[in-house]
Amino acid sequence: MNFKPYNILAMNKFMFVILISGLILLPLTSQPVQPEKFREIYFSMDPIGTKTYGIQYKKSLNEHTILRFAFSSFDAGFTATRPAQTFQYPSSTFGIGTHMEAGLEKRVSFTEKVSAFYGIDFVFGVDWMHTRSDDPSIATDSRNTNDVSFSPGIGFKSGILLDLRNGFFAAAEISPLLFYRFASDEQIAGTHTAADIVHDLGFQANADAVKISLAYRW
Repeated sequence: MNFKPYNILAMNKFMFVILISGLILLPLTSQPVQPEKFREIYFSMDPIGTKTYGIQYKKSLNEHTILRFAFSSFDAGFTATRPAQTFQYPSSTFGIGTHMEAGLEKRVSFTEKVSAFYGIDFVFGVDWMHTRSDDPSIATDSRNTNDVSFSPGIGFKSGILLDLRNGFFAAAEISPLLFYRFASDEQIAGTHTAADIVHDLGFQANADAVKISLAYRW
């Protein structure tokens, strides 16, 4: 069977239109299907799993922007020492501290199962420790000391999300931190108590800045 030249040309134009349409629609069909508004909760830890890092809560504001809050850590402890030696004296220490984060992140989808995120956080930490010593050689009003520190900073968070099933997914992230730390450490000097003031400005990008999480979306 012989084809006329104009039939072949018309077929080529038709195939060209189909090809271009497919290339345009392909990125749209590869986007994961997510609800317009969703919430997520993360249970995070360090990469080797030796300690719990904290809890994150995220809520979508629009298709690609998410508001997030996190309790990076919460620590509290009490220690009392009653030495057996008569030349040593009882002492006790109580401490409490917490670190919190709040910020915005953007999402970028690669496939139906894999996406990435990046964003910026405001980070704030506070730690307080009270120490008491019953050493009679120390003046009564100097036997109690208090150490306190405040650590505001800016975190730059990015990571990868892997969709598992039934709303569960895994996440790996890195969050280098630019921080400022103010600390007041009380020291006993003879019969007086004086405070050492410390100002510290630094950048943190070590293993503590890496986290893995198991999360749930609803």
